[in-house]
Amino acid sequence: KKTDLPVVDIEDLKRKALSLVGKTIEPKLGDEVIAVVEYRTGEILDSVFRVLK
Repeated sequence: KKTDLPVVDIEDLKRKALSLVGKTIEPKLGDEVIAVVEYRTGEILDSVFRVLK
C-alpha cells in the first residue's frame, strides 16, 4: 500500500526526541531485587531493582 508517511533514519528520530525532551537521567539502582519477571516455565527472565533516591 502507498502511504504519505516519511521514512526517517532511527538516529534522526533519536536526535529529534533528545531535542524535544532533553537527555534522560539514569536512575541509581540499589542491590535489592523488588520484583522478578518469570516465564510460565519458571525461567527467570529479568529482575527489577529498587531505585535509590
